[in-house]
Amino acid sequence: MKENLDLSIQHDHSYIDIISQGTNKKSGIATLLSKLESSRVQVIGDGENDIPMFETTDESFSFYDAPDVVKEKANYLVDCYDEIFET
Repeated sequence: MKENLDLSIQHDHSYIDIISQGTNKKSGIATLLSKLESSRVQVIGDGENDIPMFETTDESFSFYDAPDVVKEKANYLVDCYDEIFET
């Protein structure tokens, strides 16, 4: 990687996110929503790095086996991805 890039690095024992400084999943979803004609967007995540993204929509999903702090912030819990597409 170039040394002059301003990067934000977030991680825990199960993931690492490397993104441009000042951006995150929440801002990415907000940008997407501003460009869509529909305001219905579903998001899914299973890590603490996904919590800010949950704030962008009323349709946030996580898994029953996600950490408690993540499950508390999601609107819906599922066992697998297929359940999301059935809603």
